[in-house]
Parts: sequence; C-alpha cells; structure tokens
Amino acid sequence: MIKLIASDLDGTLLPFNQTIKSKTIDSIKQAKQQGIGFVVATGRGFSQARAPLEEAGIEADYILLNGAELRRGDGELLKQNLLTYDEVDSILAYIEQRGMYNEFYSGDEMYSTHDEKMLKIAEQYKKQVFKQISNASGDDAFPAGKIKMYKVHSLGSSAAIKEQGIDVAK
Repeated sequence: MIKLIASDLDGTLLPFNQTIKSKTIDSIKQAKQQGIGFVVATGRGFSQARAPLEEAGIEADYILLNGAELRRGDGELLKQNLLTYDEVDSILAYIEQRGMYNEFYSGDEMYSTHDEKMLKIAEQYKKQVFKQISNASGDDAFPAGKIKMYKVHSLGSSAAIKEQGIDVAK
C-alpha cells in the first residue's frame, strides 16, 4: 500500500511553463483523499516552493533547499541543517580563488559575489532577486549571526574543474 508520494518540483511537478497541470492536481488531491501523504522535495526555499502549490490548491509538506530544511505545509519548521560560518568562509575562498560563479542560499534569499550583469542573468533564469555581497570571505561577506546559509551552488568551466583534479564523473 502506498503511504506517501514525494515529488520534485521544477521539471517534474512544474513543467517549464511554471503551472501545475490540472490532471496532476486532480491526481494528487485524489491520493490525499485516500489517505496518502504528499511531500515536495526541491532545491527551492519555502515561499518559492509553496507558491505554485497554493495556486493549485494542493496541500503538501516540504523538503527544501536540497534537504537542508524540512517544513510542514503551514510553514512550521521541523528541522534545518545549516552550513557553519567556517564552512561558508572556506567555500567562498575556494571558489573565489578559481573565479567560479557562485550562489549562496539562505532560506528564501539568495546571494552572490558576482557583478550586477551576471546577477541579472541569474535573476531572469531563476525568477528571483539575488543580493550582491562583497568579494571578500569572512565577516565582510557573511556577518556572523546575521545570515544562515543552507546551500551553495558554484559553477566553473570543465577545464577549470579538471585542473583541480576533480573527477566530474563521480
């Protein structure tokens, strides 16, 4: 017997037109009426994950920020796994030394050290505003106690990654 349905959001529950299909909505609601739980697992923060489900009238619990946060459908925080400030500082120093693009996620807010032009491109793609932070690691970038970091995205060229001896196939 099925007890729980878990679904990714982007590209799975939400096709690229950003609207959940009516057939999908009906199927989820039918499953919930049969006592089957429904949870969304996504890299998004809570408000970005919740908005399309609210619009569709779907109630769900959430696994957010690639597993760094768990919330009930009403937003109640059940668990969070934050990066330490030392981890963020080390990650920032590493990617800045290599000139890699970066995104730092703090719940529903996103930060980057990149220039405004690059941030505008990211904002158009992600449909979310980034806050620019300094190109310095440590307290200048993320003042201790003020910003809680959940995850980091960083991209570099394949050549740059291979130069570091990183096997991208793993």
